[in-house]
Amino acid sequence: MPDRRHLQLGPQARLWEHDGLALTIPEWADRIGVSKAALYARLKKGASIEEALAPGDQRGHDFKLIEFNGEALTMAQWAERTGIPFYTIRNRLRRGWPVERALTQPSSKDIDTEQAKICATPG
Repeated sequence: MPDRRHLQLGPQARLWEHDGLALTIPEWADRIGVSKAALYARLKKGASIEEALAPGDQRGHDFKLIEFNGEALTMAQWAERTGIPFYTIRNRLRRGWPVERALTQPSSKDIDTEQAKICATPG
């Protein structure tokens, strides 16, 4: 059986099998916290589904699990959970911020919005 195992269900519904699961690329992307475009690009470059889903490739930051408050999630998952943009979290961690601060300090955009609300409030 070839590395790129898939079941053809229809023109837009292709299931990719890995570790006993059969999911579409959008479902795999959601599951591992990367964009579907990233997975499609990896497959187009010749990666098997196992390679495309594996952590440690050139886009390893997408897969790296970050532990905080007893949970281990990807940056994309933390971004969704906290409301802090993915790239903000990534850049903070690259600059050496502690995980707790990177995941809890509001982004400057959020602070600016809140300050604008305060300034606009008559008082």
